[in-house]
Amino acid sequence: MEPAVGLLVLALVCLIGTLFGSVAWAARTALSAFALTGLFIGSVLVYQQLTAAPSQTALTTTRAGGAETGGNGVVLRRQRDGHFYANLQVNGADITFVVDTGATSIVLTRADAARAGIDPGSLRYTGIAATANGPVRFAPVTLDRVLLEGSTDRDVAATVNDGRLETSLLGMSYLERYAELTISGDRMILRR
Repeated sequence: MEPAVGLLVLALVCLIGTLFGSVAWAARTALSAFALTGLFIGSVLVYQQLTAAPSQTALTTTRAGGAETGGNGVVLRRQRDGHFYANLQVNGADITFVVDTGATSIVLTRADAARAGIDPGSLRYTGIAATANGPVRFAPVTLDRVLLEGSTDRDVAATVNDGRLETSLLGMSYLERYAELTISGDRMILRR
């Protein structure tokens, strides 16, 4: 607190105490008001942190060391929303995926497909997938190159979703390329 503000608060406490006959009562009341205000502001800040969606900069993919995991692997950290995210390069474009072991394949949003050089408007959406939100049409595609932390895969089968999908999905057809997938606490470890 700035010294001038502190002196102003002290002067107000003394003035209120003089008016009501007790400086001690005024001081206790002022401290209680400050404490309650601090608790309220702190609660709001904690709530905002817990309910915030993960930002692009908050998503972390780090290389795991041998001592930490018993071998080299990719470590994904659980985000505040409870999901694991991975930043991959698809055909040279940086795309963020939610890791979804319930998804059969890689599923790109229309926007991410366009960023990867695929024209969503020219695709034939002939497939139908059963999702939690009901049936959704999709178009099968082949991704020329998929890169995750130095591991490159070529000619990777994927789909482009024709429905509402906010984040592309990294499904089992890609995850099965790894010999091991382990979840330990807030970490998911992928090893080839």
